[in-house]
Amino acid sequence: MKSFYYLAAVLAAGLLAQTMPAQAKGKKVSGNFYYKGWTDLNRNGRMEVYEDQSASVDERVKDLLSRMTLEEKIAELNLVPYYASQDSAVRSKIRQGKIGALLKANGAELNRSLQKEAVESHRLGIPLIFHEDVIHGYRTILPVPLGESCCWDRESVRKGAALTAKEATAAGIQLTYAPMVDVSNDPRWGRIMETSGEDPVLSAALAAARVKGFQGEDLKDKETLMGCVKHFAGYAALRGGRDYQNTDFSLRDLQEQYLPPFQAAVNAGVGTLMCSYTSYDGEPVTMNRFMNHDVLRGQLKFEGLLISDWTTLSHAVAEGAAADGKEAACRGMNSGLEMDMASSQYSRHLLDLAKENAVSADDITEAARKALVVKFRLGLFDDPYAYFDAEREKRTLLS
Repeated sequence: MKSFYYLAAVLAAGLLAQTMPAQAKGKKVSGNFYYKGWTDLNRNGRMEVYEDQSASVDERVKDLLSRMTLEEKIAELNLVPYYASQDSAVRSKIRQGKIGALLKANGAELNRSLQKEAVESHRLGIPLIFHEDVIHGYRTILPVPLGESCCWDRESVRKGAALTAKEATAAGIQLTYAPMVDVSNDPRWGRIMETSGEDPVLSAALAAARVKGFQGEDLKDKETLMGCVKHFAGYAALRGGRDYQNTDFSLRDLQEQYLPPFQAAVNAGVGTLMCSYTSYDGEPVTMNRFMNHDVLRGQLKFEGLLISDWTTLSHAVAEGAAADGKEAACRGMNSGLEMDMASSQYSRHLLDLAKENAVSADDITEAARKALVVKFRLGLFDDPYAYFDAEREKRTLLS
């Protein structure tokens, strides 16, 4: 009987080898098979459309979404901070398929190990993406943006962003929360050093230069970094320079002062955008449909991924703008906010909200689509480990 099962296994393996694509003769690396032209992410021996590098990004994303559950789509919208003290808890959530993106995880070796948890545990092999604040250089430090803006030299600013991208990507980062394009003329505000100052024309020119420096000509180039322009919009219009507090500005101010740098970044092709902590017309931007849908999508024609700032959905509850996290998650998704940074309100509540028809499953799918487009554009589905080269990191940082 044992001989019969052995013979059957051998025959099955031979049949599989005959039916696999001709290029399916690769080596096993970190639990996945890497073949010429594709990575067998779901480990089934067949090249699915989402694994096919010759297919368009739209085709690949559409195919992958058709295979995903609603819970898996919601996980793509869950952006979680990594702390060494919480390593085991984060890894457990990754293995459970509950995290789509990480921030604050730095270093090629660490991020490779976290990526391995995701790719080998997920039935579809969906990789993580790693975010980080890289404001004025990663290890090689550049002038703060306010100081850098004084040169009025767009090419120097572009080169500085390109240098930053080269170092950050060597350390396992694929997306940075920059450029910050808030227009500010209040030196009391503690974050004015991240801006390009008070002039919307200069701020717009340097916003475009930084986006082009970060993102380069091809985001699949492992020395380029996807930008995330922030904070949309009017974040710097704070009363008395008090961060996170009240703003009150007119529609004319929005159009003439605060939107031009965002439009320039969008025109330069920035891949993601972050909303602000503050409000417009009395409603937090994290749940403001006028800002997130009408202005951002309708007027500025932004087609990328919209991310919250740090725990802004929870912040809206603390400020009394929402009764609880479930209401904040509901209003956030319905306004057009797609990824939840650090508050975990989407992961806690979106599934129930969809079952209750308080939010649309189609809106969740569209948000997941945009999150996946970012990963495909960066080449993460072609080689999930491409950014995690410890030798490259040693050669590049402070070189």
